[in-house]
Amino acid sequence: MAEGEINKLGIFIFGFVLIFLGIAFSDVIGDQLYLATNLGSLTNESVLITASTGQLAQDDVVDVTFFGNQTNDTTSYLDTFINISRAGAVVTDETIGNTTYNVSYTYEGDEYVVGATNRTIINLVLIFFVVTVLLGGMWILSQTGITEFIK
Repeated sequence: MAEGEINKLGIFIFGFVLIFLGIAFSDVIGDQLYLATNLGSLTNESVLITASTGQLAQDDVVDVTFFGNQTNDTTSYLDTFINISRAGAVVTDETIGNTTYNVSYTYEGDEYVVGATNRTIINLVLIFFVVTVLLGGMWILSQTGITEFIK
């Protein structure tokens, strides 16, 4: 190879790998962004109440939409006879009884970002990643001379 020439085949292979990795990682990045910006939810999770206490599977509970079982819906007793803490601890009045109840609720997952401004900025990560891969691909095309064939 003469001085001043560039290895066009090497740049083309590098560009192909760059675009391939960009496509592969965009899916993974998208999944992580979804977890960071959306609340999780569980429907009809069974929780056993013994000695007027129980524990939900998830912590950081945001909202409870149902608390009951097949025989009765005790959702109206939330915050009076039934208290569920943010940590997922369930404390009931003795009148509720010691049995298994189903609970539907939303929660903040481990990856969830609490700040609204931060969630907005995080959504831009995928856009910046895709733009970077696109610009890298365009640079590769210009360096390999493929754009000369298009003209």
